[in-house]
Amino acid sequence: MLLYPEMFMKFLRSKDCQVAFEQIKKEICSPKILVHYDPSLPLTLASDASPVGIGCVLSHVYPDGSERPIAFASRTLSGSEKKYSQIDKEALSIVWAVRKFYLYLKGRRFTLITDHKPLIAIFGSKRGLPVLAATRLLHYALILQSFEFDMIFRKTIDHGNADFLSRLPKTSEELEVKDDITIFQMSQIEALPVTSKELRQETSKDIELGPLLRALRDGKDLQGREAQYTIEDGCIMYGQRVCIPRKFRKNVLEELHAGHLGIVKMKAIARSFVYWKNIDNDIEEAAKNCVDCARYKADPPKSKVHYWEYPSKPWERIHVDFAGPIFEHTFFF
Repeated sequence: MLLYPEMFMKFLRSKDCQVAFEQIKKEICSPKILVHYDPSLPLTLASDASPVGIGCVLSHVYPDGSERPIAFASRTLSGSEKKYSQIDKEALSIVWAVRKFYLYLKGRRFTLITDHKPLIAIFGSKRGLPVLAATRLLHYALILQSFEFDMIFRKTIDHGNADFLSRLPKTSEELEVKDDITIFQMSQIEALPVTSKELRQETSKDIELGPLLRALRDGKDLQGREAQYTIEDGCIMYGQRVCIPRKFRKNVLEELHAGHLGIVKMKAIARSFVYWKNIDNDIEEAAKNCVDCARYKADPPKSKVHYWEYPSKPWERIHVDFAGPIFEHTFFF
């Protein structure tokens, strides 16, 4: 007596079975299935960014021209990263992808694929590192200089693998830690006589800065000087300088002229902190229209210059200074 008669049933290979078998073989050979890393094959790295996350795909290019994935990666954007301009998000996705697959990429040439054409001119330039005013992009460009790659543009419609990962990212378990550039740019804003909240609100309403802010957020292909702008916490940065809306320019000029500084010193301070169109002309007008400066211009005070006496022995005089706050600490030296 047979306990399991179904074990001895005759196998019939029908047409449906053959179709299923061919379909399985096709899927195994398709770009959906991961392949092993092969040092002899060309390597590509595709990255993309969306409003919520970033994603990347590391792939091999086979002799028949097909791309087969080696690994996928994605993560969500932190609160501060979500406020970046689109070009900064796209650049962040590239730098994060290169760092993620560092062991595969270091020491060999690969192809970097993006669907954001302005980054080709910034990171893919054959003439060396471009001169940029945008601090964060300059920082990213310096990181990528240690890698050998060719950068190409691919239309978004053909960039679905990385685009999909950026729109459905894996939730990041990493702590939200602001990068050095964010900390530096926020300190530039905090040094102003207005708060970042006030700047953020007025920037979106400003006649000049409002359209520029929307263009940066939408990732439009900006040219010339406009390509040097970026966003930090809803405020527009021109390099390391904060772009000031019309409403607060008078306050900033008064702050620059505190202590009745001259035109040259006012411009020197402004070039480290603030920017708007024709700022040099406004500084000159503010200094020339100061009543007290005009009154005492021809009769400056004559004071005797005092120099520190040279000490006669070690530790006779000690000078102490401090720096900070840096990461919520003040350093004495």
